[in-house]
Amino acid sequence: MEHVLNYLKQAGQPHSKGSYPKTDDILSRSMNISIGVVDGGLGAGWGINILSDNTEIEKRAHEFKAACKLG
Repeated sequence: MEHVLNYLKQAGQPHSKGSYPKTDDILSRSMNISIGVVDGGLGAGWGINILSDNTEIEKRAHEFKAACKLG
């Protein structure tokens, strides 16, 4: 994502949080399950990644199951 952000900055169209409100809304309700990738710029602030330990994975699984029961 860094190369895209750099390009937009050089093109005079810098990106920042709030630049894409619909996308921000979708990402606020999404989860990120990254395998082998750790990048805070991927969007979703919730999820697991290659650095997650078993405690974090179990916690996120519990939260996911609880959220599914609401729907």
